[in-house]
Amino acid sequence: MADDCPRDVSQCDPFKWKLTATLSDGNGTGVESVSLRQGSGNLTTTLLSDPIIQANYTASCCSQIVEFVAVDTVGNVGKCYHSIVTDFVPPLCEVVSVMADDCPRDVSQCEPFKWKLTATLSDGNGTGVASVSLRQGSGNLTTTLLSDPIIQANYTASCCSQIVEFVAVDKFENVGKCYHSIVRSAGPPTLPASLPLCLCFLVSAFVLRF
Repeated sequence: MADDCPRDVSQCDPFKWKLTATLSDGNGTGVESVSLRQGSGNLTTTLLSDPIIQANYTASCCSQIVEFVAVDTVGNVGKCYHSIVTDFVPPLCEVVSVMADDCPRDVSQCEPFKWKLTATLSDGNGTGVASVSLRQGSGNLTTTLLSDPIIQANYTASCCSQIVEFVAVDKFENVGKCYHSIVRSAGPPTLPASLPLCLCFLVSAFVLRF
């Protein structure tokens, strides 16, 4: 229940939200402990010896994420995560550098050469980037830790693979895209040499008839 929480987080202080969850270990050995991993609210549970345990969490609307863990008697860990953050903004991508000078203009000669791209990804004040994946391109994409506020993406590919597109998805499934192409323009189009001659001929014919 988070209906009282304002959209403007700066106004969150006097308001609270609540979460209720059930925990069980099925046919396992039973839940031994339940503890709060993220969140600054108050977590309480019914008896851990119950087959179905009820967990109740209450927090200020300023503390918008909760994660608690249940551990059974043999050390297996179950997690419960929830966020009340309203996030409609996709992650942002900014291309920082492209190194493609080695790529030849003649694409048929591309095979032994490579190009590189570096970009930064961030989710601003959103819920954070959950995944980064390659959508176009046959190169290699690596990233720094997704938990970092600014994520660096590094892409390396053969000069034969001239387009890259990768997507970053945040925890609310908003999708941000990063696209770059090293395809070189063939230059501006030129008029055929015969066209001006044809135009002159038509004009001359018109003048003579007149």
